Amino acid sequence: MFPANYNKERIPESKGGPNLNVALYGDRILSDQTLYEYLIEFLQVFTSPKTMDGAGKMCFHTSEQVKEGNLRYYVNLRVALRRFIFYGRSKQEGRSDMDDLAYEQMESLLHGIAQNGDEDIDLIHDLLLNYAIVTRNRGWYAQALMPVAPELILAELQGIKQRQKKTGFDIDSKEIDGLFDYSKHNFLARGGQVLYLNLLQGIMKSQNSEMKRERLEKLLTNMLDNAGAGIGLLADFVQSEWENERIDNAEAPKTWQPKAFNMAFIADAFELRAVRFVDEVTTFLSANIHPIARVELLAQGLVVSLLRAMQLVADQKTSKTQGEPVWIMDMCGLGGTSNIAKLSAQSYASSYETFQSALIKTFDELDGNASGRFPAVQKAKKDSSDVFKRLGKEIKLIIPPRGNYERFSLSESLVRYFVLALVEPQSKMIYDTFLDKLYDHFGIVIAPQTYRKALQSGVLQGSEDMADYFQINAQAFQEFLKQSGFLRDLSDATAIVENPYTAVQV
Repeated sequence: MFPANYNKERIPESKGGPNLNVALYGDRILSDQTLYEYLIEFLQVFTSPKTMDGAGKMCFHTSEQVKEGNLRYYVNLRVALRRFIFYGRSKQEGRSDMDDLAYEQMESLLHGIAQNGDEDIDLIHDLLLNYAIVTRNRGWYAQALMPVAPELILAELQGIKQRQKKTGFDIDSKEIDGLFDYSKHNFLARGGQVLYLNLLQGIMKSQNSEMKRERLEKLLTNMLDNAGAGIGLLADFVQSEWENERIDNAEAPKTWQPKAFNMAFIADAFELRAVRFVDEVTTFLSANIHPIARVELLAQGLVVSLLRAMQLVADQKTSKTQGEPVWIMDMCGLGGTSNIAKLSAQSYASSYETFQSALIKTFDELDGNASGRFPAVQKAKKDSSDVFKRLGKEIKLIIPPRGNYERFSLSESLVRYFVLALVEPQSKMIYDTFLDKLYDHFGIVIAPQTYRKALQSGVLQGSEDMADYFQINAQAFQEFLKQSGFLRDLSDATAIVENPYTAVQV
């Protein structure tokens, strides 16, 4: 596992038998985490201090901390900010008397500061609410903001029923902001920690690791500075006013002190993608694109890398292929019954089935009681193959969103991420070279040459006669890249893929 010295006694026991996903992947990936919550949690770990004294903000954990095994980070909970943004529009069943009182006090506090009273408060509130990214059918305590600044990255709060039962409280008691359960991981469900650990693993395995660490830290910091410095100051103002008011009251404890969170661990097999993952994210963040677009594309890029890593781990467990498994993409748009679509559907079905095979093998290694295998595997699929399928459809790596003929494909957003992650800013490469890079980094098969490569390496079973169908697929993808602004034809026989953006200076 990584970190290698992780304290195994901290791994939670699963009721009713072994937790197959923890044994296979690490602790862990859960089904309820949304696309943006992977990015939110990843950035929460990165931006938070790594020690109790506040050191390590906007940094990865050090090699020495990794060797110790049990990594921690310290989160500013920002309960008052979250309540100010979401509470007024929240469902009645998610409210409590103590939060009603705290919300009213915050409104009164800001009203006393604002020059134009309610008008200014409404403006501040609406500006912050514009960054709401995860609301769904959730209470105010589980909604989230787009992570464009460290101040907008909010910790998950649970325990609203405990607050609703509470009577006889005082507005200045630490229960106002402190009577929550921070130990649960229902929505920030450790998937972001998995991504963080995979990058950290890649940094430590890379050549020139300290140089790569410093470069990636500067680029992530630049992303947050460019995307949300102004709105971050506004969010900090709201939270700070609440804290400062309570400092003035000698009876009020400092409940906003950072909360310590224990890091998870990942299976050592995540190393298969770790170094490439570091290179991809670093190259992507080096392109000087629109700050908000950078955040949105990174969310998709992190998830597609996670899905790829999950399959590699499962595939290694089953020893299903001689090399890394491939994803055949249908870029033709000819419907689910075309030849390419059928091959892509077979590729997706094989990927999906790999998860179940890996879970079965994991169960047999841990238990061996055949009668309990089926229910244990069915339960574990929810947080493995079903996550692969749901997130794949959300980022349009898997189509259609509903219905039959499920297969792999690429959306414009994913293609944009791949170009920016594999081609350096202001650089270009031959179209065929780009197709080879997609194959080498992600196992993506689009063209005849990568189909043949997969056949020759033994990772794919099939007939070389089918290679001709991939010529149509490659031409369709070439046109797709051209329409996206990333491809130019030099001649009838030669096209280049280019990253037109300038490089970020950090």
